[in-house]
Amino acid sequence: MNKKRTDRPPRQSANTSERLIAGTHAIEEVLKVNPSHISKIFYTKETSQQLKNNILDASKKFRFITEEKTKGALDSLYQNHQNCLVWAKDRPEFDESALKDKSLLLFLDGVEDPHNLGAITRSSWLLNVDGIYIPDNRSVDLTPTAHKVACGGVEHVPITAETNFKNPIEHFKEIGFWVYGLSHKGKKTIFDIKLAPRTIFILGAEDKGLRSTTETLCDELVSIPQASSEASFNVSVAAALSLYEYRRQHFSPRSSKR
Repeated sequence: MNKKRTDRPPRQSANTSERLIAGTHAIEEVLKVNPSHISKIFYTKETSQQLKNNILDASKKFRFITEEKTKGALDSLYQNHQNCLVWAKDRPEFDESALKDKSLLLFLDGVEDPHNLGAITRSSWLLNVDGIYIPDNRSVDLTPTAHKVACGGVEHVPITAETNFKNPIEHFKEIGFWVYGLSHKGKKTIFDIKLAPRTIFILGAEDKGLRSTTETLCDELVSIPQASSEASFNVSVAAALSLYEYRRQHFSPRSSKR
């Protein structure tokens, strides 16, 4: 397999604004994994004492702002806050040097529902995905809802926004990745083929699937078998099935790590 490196310059994320994090599990994870990313935290008196202690301890070490607010004040920022909101000035960045002989990447071609992005990120964390790529327009980014649904997965799987997918995908092909597009047009299913050790899955938007321009970037189109042709899998379900099949083929079912 060709693993030649190119001199392509490092990519910069198109998303530079602070991310607003909601959800107890997501907040616990950013405090544990990326506390240096935090700029401020608002919490209410209803916040659990354990979480409050973790917040105050981390703020002393990493010098971010903490304020106790009323529930109404947090409601005005994000309705489903679970009594705490975190602002993070940075997001995890993709590190190409960490890629291994067996590596898995995910490209999302226009996913617009934050619940889907969150669910995909959670599955990606649990199934050792190295990175997720999204377009820098025509798609949802890291909203509070996406963080909440991901339950901390955002801190473990870098999500990178690109102007277009052509350049990064061509680059990854040059270092040995094989690109599979999930599509009903696929002649084979993901269970019929031997997935490459270095795999990229591309999944399309909720109601449109893969764009024709994205299909041309794929080495192969593959499908997921289903009992009826009258409907299709939700994109987050399709992602989980595909990621698990890759892991089933390349890693021991009992292994929690690579």
